[in-house]
Amino acid sequence: MNGDDVIDGNPLDYRTYIGLARTYLQKNEFDKARTYLEKSLPHAPDNSYKNYSYRMIGHVNECASDYHSAVSALKSATKVSPNSYVAFYDLARCSAKIELKENCLSALDTAISGNNIYFYLAESADFEPLSLETKELLREIKSNTLNTAKSELAELTQILEDLDKRVVNEDIYVETVDEIESNLNLANDKISTGDYKAFLDALFINRENYKLVEKAKIEIDETIKTRDKALAGISKAEKMLSSAEESMTETKEALSGCVNAKGILDPDYKNIKTAKPKLELAKDRASRKDYEAFSDTIKIGKEAYDLAYNAKSSLDSKCEHYKNTRSAKVEKATKVFFKSAGSEILVGLVCSPIGGCVGWTISKHFWSSSAITVILVTIAGIVEGIMYAVKKLNTYE
Repeated sequence: MNGDDVIDGNPLDYRTYIGLARTYLQKNEFDKARTYLEKSLPHAPDNSYKNYSYRMIGHVNECASDYHSAVSALKSATKVSPNSYVAFYDLARCSAKIELKENCLSALDTAISGNNIYFYLAESADFEPLSLETKELLREIKSNTLNTAKSELAELTQILEDLDKRVVNEDIYVETVDEIESNLNLANDKISTGDYKAFLDALFINRENYKLVEKAKIEIDETIKTRDKALAGISKAEKMLSSAEESMTETKEALSGCVNAKGILDPDYKNIKTAKPKLELAKDRASRKDYEAFSDTIKIGKEAYDLAYNAKSSLDSKCEHYKNTRSAKVEKATKVFFKSAGSEILVGLVCSPIGGCVGWTISKHFWSSSAITVILVTIAGIVEGIMYAVKKLNTYE
């Protein structure tokens, strides 16, 4: 069965034509192989398959030393698949054979720009009679790549210095800045090798560093903003805690003599006691100087502030309440005092003059015993009233 019989069985299948072409290539029947490769083109599912067919046609023509036809087929391959760098490399080789210098160098440059493996293949390949021209192109490509890498590296180094200055001046830490520095050191190491692939690696690292620079700028701004908010929160919490402690002192004074003072103040004391270590923890977090630490500081500082605020609000309310209570108790005790001691004072006030007069009548030089008795009764009444009032003042139930 010949090739046409096979085609008649499946005339629309691209794989059938390619299979026949390979069979004839194995038999070194290049003309027949070329025929079926050309016939496969209308049946190619997409341009990648057409690219393969054109490249195979180019190889067949190259093997037949028909370089002009090979160049024509390989140009078609690059047109249907502009990213087929192997087709550009094959086009460069075949163009060199017939001294198509512009074709050769342009195709080789494109192939190398797409895949650096072709740089190394070109170093050892036979590009005669354009060997000198291709070697010069390789030197130029390598030199341009090195210069570009060095130029970018110098620019990035300056950018890094500026970022470092800002970080130091603001007294913060941004990990991305360290990452940029590490990448710059790696790029420098790559450049020092003198290898083309290493130069390309350096370029890639530089491209990544440019992205990191933009990221670092944003992170620095965010870290500064978060730090300022965190430090403001600490200051606010410190003031509130100090105010809460002052309220505690004032409320203790208001509760002086109250038998249940400890139980009344205990919840507020616990809040203050809890707020203090939280405030210290917030300060410790802030000392780490990075964004995450400042974010933690804001949260912890807010917790310390809330505890201190709750304590102060509660204490102020209690202080006001017990001050008012004491005033009411004083007023009540005063009434009790006068009610309890008033009669004794009145009797004393009435009897004292009378007793004095009687005593004066009996003796011009001595007080009478009745006058002394009246005075003593009066004093006793006053003392009893005062003691009763004091007792009531010291009782809050």
